[in-house]
Amino acid sequence: MSIDKVGINCKLNGANITISISENHPLIKLANTIDWVEMQNIILPDLQSSTAKAKWWLGRPLRLRIHLGVYLLQQCLSL
Repeated sequence: MSIDKVGINCKLNGANITISISENHPLIKLANTIDWVEMQNIILPDLQSSTAKAKWWLGRPLRLRIHLGVYLLQQCLSL
């Protein structure tokens, strides 16, 4: 094993990062193929009933498409 100590004493700076993903990437194709409205109709009642005291409208907003997308990735990758 090799341990690289370069930069250990450096401070971090903020920066802009741009990531380009092609339109033909498999995950982009999958995201554009999924019927997100139908997924919402299936999963929303369960999400609304699973919150503390069934007060799903309180707290920070849950971005449903991101939430479902992460769930699908976790299942695909067995995470």
